[in-house]
Amino acid sequence: MVEIVNALDAVLSHHLNNNGNQAKVVCLPWVATRNAFIDDKILEMNASNIVVVAAAGNNGDDVANYSPAGVRQIITVGAHDNQWGVGSFTNMPWDGSNAVTSYTNYGAEIDIFAAGVNVYAATNNSDTSYTETATGTSVSAGITAGVAAQYIA
Repeated sequence: MVEIVNALDAVLSHHLNNNGNQAKVVCLPWVATRNAFIDDKILEMNASNIVVVAAAGNNGDDVANYSPAGVRQIITVGAHDNQWGVGSFTNMPWDGSNAVTSYTNYGAEIDIFAAGVNVYAATNNSDTSYTETATGTSVSAGITAGVAAQYIA
């Protein structure tokens, strides 16, 4: 956790030393078990004019159990497929009744869904192919962060 907090602190320092008044976007395509140190640093970044976009996670669990996804003040992104169906792996809201799908997740604070199932992505894993498909809320978070950055620009 110390390395994560130090990395987030480095992002914050870079932002503040490079026109801290101008909004910037950071994409956090990972989750960790809920941690107060991480959450506090995320809140500090958010308060310093950094738009934080985080993956909801692929654990099929309540997003409130994870950092940074469970921080309400940031943008938390779930994944959908090409038919607009929520990815079965996405930590997603469900109130026990009329939900997008009936997984046993509850209380998730997902703000938006973006493409995240079998998305074509650039790769350097082959000498003959430059794309591969990627799946997960990390992909969705990256797409959403790109949209946020374009909007700010």
